[in-house]
Amino acid sequence: MQSNESINYALCCTTDFAEEAINYDIQHFNDLATKSAGLTLGSGASAWLLSRKPIGIGRARLIDIKNTSIPSSYSICKVPVKQKKFHSQGKEIFDLGIKYVPEEIKEITNRVNWKISDINYFISHQPSKKVINDICDILGIQYEKAPVIHHLYGNTINSSIPMAMDYILNNIGLKDGDKLLFNAAAAGFSMITAAAIWEANNE
Repeated sequence: MQSNESINYALCCTTDFAEEAINYDIQHFNDLATKSAGLTLGSGASAWLLSRKPIGIGRARLIDIKNTSIPSSYSICKVPVKQKKFHSQGKEIFDLGIKYVPEEIKEITNRVNWKISDINYFISHQPSKKVINDICDILGIQYEKAPVIHHLYGNTINSSIPMAMDYILNNIGLKDGDKLLFNAAAAGFSMITAAAIWEANNE
């Protein structure tokens, strides 16, 4: 849409059915180091509709997006083509999230001139409740501002953030002017963070 002004709408869809990649063959305690993260995966599908003009009963107006990758860590989380089984060094992935995600959030909030306390909802990828809470602790974000749905659906990978947003809309609600901070961090190690403002349609 940035490169072609004639594109007014974009439907972004994702589907993840993780069952085939989950490795249940755990014979030794050491297997948990690389296979246990796969046991948290859940299946999910979602779609976002992007538009140049406001639509619908409410919308998140994107203010800024930041994308960062640390390719040197690519090997700690993968699904090999032949084995097709999810392999993740869970502790190392979580440690990278705790190390890099808070700074990533600070950078984008500085860019949009927000304080951390200005954020109404921190809408996160869903690796685990502990990781989300640890990031909140580092940043001073109240837990109620960072809804956790991991216990409901598992880590639905690419659908985690849309599903968390849907949960907020259907169970908590958003007010006009609420400041939203989206963040996903995963294998790669890659992070994407977006700042948005909720605009209610009062017509």
